[in-house]
Amino acid sequence: MRAHDRNWRRGWYNHRRWHRIRRHQFNRQPLCETCLAAGRVTPAQVVHHVEDHRGDKAKFFLGELRSLCRASHETIHQRAPRPWIGPDGWPLSEAEQARLKIERSIKREDDDDDDDAGRRLVQPDRTHDS
Repeated sequence: MRAHDRNWRRGWYNHRRWHRIRRHQFNRQPLCETCLAAGRVTPAQVVHHVEDHRGDKAKFFLGELRSLCRASHETIHQRAPRPWIGPDGWPLSEAEQARLKIERSIKREDDDDDDDAGRRLVQPDRTHDS
């Protein structure tokens, strides 16, 4: 399977335009809006479409968005949060999960800073099968 075939499975979520919209939403509101309304401060991890786009391209790219943490997003979609699994195959403790969430949040902020500095991520060579 080639890289572009693998990436197409996610459709518009892999589109450059979506990445810009997503980054703009996180810059506009970096905290989970649901948690803020409840008096908690939680970094946003997901950009949620307020109205389900149901495959409509205009609604996908132009629809109203909200910044949410993963737990709030899973709750909206009525999905149970999955525990994080460690290298030994067992679920991580809540403290370890919290530590990793902070590390990933810091890494995401660093990655966004790199994008803002005009650096481009290296794209995989799409001429060869992987």
